[in-house]
Amino acid sequence: MHSARFQPIQQQPTSVKLKKADYLFECLERLICHSVSAALSSPATSSSSSTSTSSPHSPSLYQFVLPQEDVTILAAKILENLAEYLADDYIIVSSFIPFLVRLLEEDTTTHENGNHHARISYNGERAVAKLLDLMAICLEVRSSSVII
Repeated sequence: MHSARFQPIQQQPTSVKLKKADYLFECLERLICHSVSAALSSPATSSSSSTSTSSPHSPSLYQFVLPQEDVTILAAKILENLAEYLADDYIIVSSFIPFLVRLLEEDTTTHENGNHHARISYNGERAVAKLLDLMAICLEVRSSSVII
């Protein structure tokens, strides 16, 4: 009796492809955290938001507020590069779902900026809402450019 070699239904992507996808998800996560954190700490939202955990004395990773237009442009570029990876079921399970869980679970996260570590406070539900907004905008722009 021959021992048959079974192949998995789907081959694991190369390690380079996995690292690229993970890097792009990390970039998108930092961008979303920055955007949501900036919105929560702005005077208009911080006074009306009771869910914000940021303290005026906590160190800020970002010393500037990135305009919404820039956030959208950067997100569009990241999502454009992520498009091929989002079509891969393996990457969805190994990278995208953990990315979503990180956005939802952590209301405060630590990012490295150069040699400095800083805590960013943001609301996980707002972060996922921001992701969905950015995806809708970027997909809308992409689908309309295909039509034209």
